[in-house]
Amino acid sequence: LCCRSVSRVLAVCESAGVSCITDHPLFNDVCMRTELLVVHAHVICRNVRRMRLLDPLDNRRLRFTAYCSFISWVYGCRGTRNQRKVPGCAVRRIRTLYPSSSYCGYYD
Repeated sequence: LCCRSVSRVLAVCESAGVSCITDHPLFNDVCMRTELLVVHAHVICRNVRRMRLLDPLDNRRLRFTAYCSFISWVYGCRGTRNQRKVPGCAVRRIRTLYPSSSYCGYYD
């Protein structure tokens, strides 16, 4: 899923004059700053009863929180039953910063 193919993401890109959402000035603050993701993880934990906050936050939880932060930033509050996909370019950047020890990607 390319960020240019999603109308709402494209509108956010165009408003900042960038061609990719990962080049948007707010992308790093919203999705890549660990300090802010930790705060957002606490907010998510407080609002979702089944989610327990682990201390310290591992990469898996930071990735999840970064994806939630992206969705909140681009689409606003969606709720657990009204989810959106995160574009591949954003997923790659987030996975690079917060890698999974077991993720190997697609291979033939």
